[in-house]
Order: sequence, then structure tokens, then C-alpha cells
Amino acid sequence: MKYNWNEDTVDHFKFESFYEGREKIERRIKEFVEIDCTIEAGETEEDLIEDLINEVYKY
Repeated sequence: MKYNWNEDTVDHFKFESFYEGREKIERRIKEFVEIDCTIEAGETEEDLIEDLINEVYKY
């Protein structure tokens, strides 16, 4: 499933990814989804985390 992320959110994590390792960014994305995202019907936190990581690291 594809989610519509706020551009500022994606840009924030992309910016951080220039200065921090991928493992740390993935941990921050996980924390962001757990704390700041609302899970809707048919969604899981894992799906959102994976999709946001893919958005941040797509080339």
C-alpha cells in the first residue's frame, strides 16, 4: 500500500539521513510512526514505517 506523506516529514528525514546512519534514521521513523501517526482501518504501524523508509531512501 502507498501512503501520502507530508512533504515536510519526508524532507526532514531525508535531511537527517545525510548526517546519520540508516539504522538511526529507521529507528527515528519507527518512533515517529508510533507516536505521531494515526493508524486507520487496514493499516499497520509496520506498513507505515516501511513505506516512509522507502520514501526517504528512494533514489
